[in-house]
Amino acid sequence: MKKRTFRAGAVLLSAAMLLQGTALLPAAAEEITETCYYADLNGDEVLDVSDLVLMKNGLAHPESLTELGAYAFSNCTFLSAAHLPPHIRVIPAHAFEACNYMTSLTLPDELERIGEYAFAGSVAFERVQIPPHVEIIAGFAFYDAGLTEITFPEGLLSIGRNAFAFCKDLRRVRMPDGLIEIGDNLLRYCDSLEDVRIPQPPELSHSLRRQLLMLIKQATEPVRSMIRLQLLLSYPALIEMAEDWLEPGLPQLIRFGHIRTVEKLVKLPGLVDMQLLDQAIGWAVKAEQPELLAMLLREKKLRGGYDGTGGLLSL
Repeated sequence: MKKRTFRAGAVLLSAAMLLQGTALLPAAAEEITETCYYADLNGDEVLDVSDLVLMKNGLAHPESLTELGAYAFSNCTFLSAAHLPPHIRVIPAHAFEACNYMTSLTLPDELERIGEYAFAGSVAFERVQIPPHVEIIAGFAFYDAGLTEITFPEGLLSIGRNAFAFCKDLRRVRMPDGLIEIGDNLLRYCDSLEDVRIPQPPELSHSLRRQLLMLIKQATEPVRSMIRLQLLLSYPALIEMAEDWLEPGLPQLIRFGHIRTVEKLVKLPGLVDMQLLDQAIGWAVKAEQPELLAMLLREKKLRGGYDGTGGLLSL
């Protein structure tokens, strides 16, 4: 059976210009080629054909769709939602760039790669769930996007340069331990960052260490010290400098529940003394982190400074 491909300039697609962000697509489409809908979802013509897929105020692709072309929906400024079918493996370069009113985004289950500038400048959606099979997020993929939080899958291997730069509302980033490459300026000018988890592999490669040190330079306090303390666990040679990072960084790690990181830090010889451990217990109470609090109290008991009566819970 011949693959049904829809190209820019075709009569069918040139008529598929939509009012108020509603998209109509051929139900048997398997490929949308380069620049196919570029800036087209701003018009007011609607094609009435029986084999189209309709989603009110959004974009619903047919299940048969497996490929998108570069710039496929770039600058579709009235597109409010995009829900992509499961069999697309690559979001190509610039595919949804500058879709400024897209508030809802569902990525394909089988997605493996997000291309350069794929969602750059799309400022309206705040959260996106990166599917579990994604291995590569290319440079500038979410540059200047409206994200507030991003969580990556455990299988992610590479994040390109400037991938999340200028995401000025981004507050929380959690990177998996399997990550082997972080591009330059990854979080540059992400001024709202509060919580960052960096990879903590058993062995830290020279290139990844260099990239993380660059990330530290671009961060501001207390996130800068928060990252430094995590890096310390994979690069113990930094311990001589760690004293200056503890007071800004440790409360932030506790506030956001980094229980494994805090536990490793308090067990490093000579790093967290009894006075600082007492402070950490107080920070855990204030942050309402019961698991962290229980771990810190156990550590104090092991050091002989807590009798288990619960008196410290009133801190």
